[in-house]
Amino acid sequence: MKRQQNTSSEYSIETLDAVRDRLTDELLKKLCKLNDLTIIPETSKNRLAKVIWRFKRDSKLIGNYNPNPQRKEFQNLHKSTEKFLNALDKLTCENRSQIDSEILNRPPFNSRFYFPEQMDYWNANENSVQKTKNLIKMISWAAERVSKGIEKELSYGKRTKNTHLDYFLMELADIFEEWAEEKASTQCYYSAKIDGYSGRYFRFVVLILDNFAPKSYHSHTALGKRIIRVLRV
Repeated sequence: MKRQQNTSSEYSIETLDAVRDRLTDELLKKLCKLNDLTIIPETSKNRLAKVIWRFKRDSKLIGNYNPNPQRKEFQNLHKSTEKFLNALDKLTCENRSQIDSEILNRPPFNSRFYFPEQMDYWNANENSVQKTKNLIKMISWAAERVSKGIEKELSYGKRTKNTHLDYFLMELADIFEEWAEEKASTQCYYSAKIDGYSGRYFRFVVLILDNFAPKSYHSHTALGKRIIRVLRV
């Protein structure tokens, strides 16, 4: 089945909320029924909405999008947070206590004492050094994870002109595997019986693309070949 393939100008940029609203219960049930999936939890629905929204947004940037500066920014953030964490780890218990104490008794509370307000502040800021370490660790982990994701995207770009679609297929594969508990690569294959591509993941992708980006692929045959190539990377 052939179709007119999109140019980036044909995409309308929807908000994330708009994409989430279009993931109706009816569509989600159809996804489940068509692909023998379990009930899709709300967190997975939100993740799917974000993946679709990002694909539609980034598709507007075909020809202009350069992820290298973004990747470098996340890499620098990861390095900086790791250095900061290392400095915090080297603090003696006494120095850590002194920092916590200075934060708890910072102005204006050491000069304008109002007990209820002071208690709220103390409760919110006790053990500030440890709380900061925990938060910085999460930021460092997230920055590294995003950076590696961009590196994957760049590696796909070396093999194809449509980087955004390939990366979208990889993200959909992760979601499918989480729901179906089996490899997406085993669920897209050529079937001589129907003289075309089939499989649960293939149907999963087609249903999503037909509902959110129907002009993003040329034909079912081309899409099936693309999926197999992408999942072999």
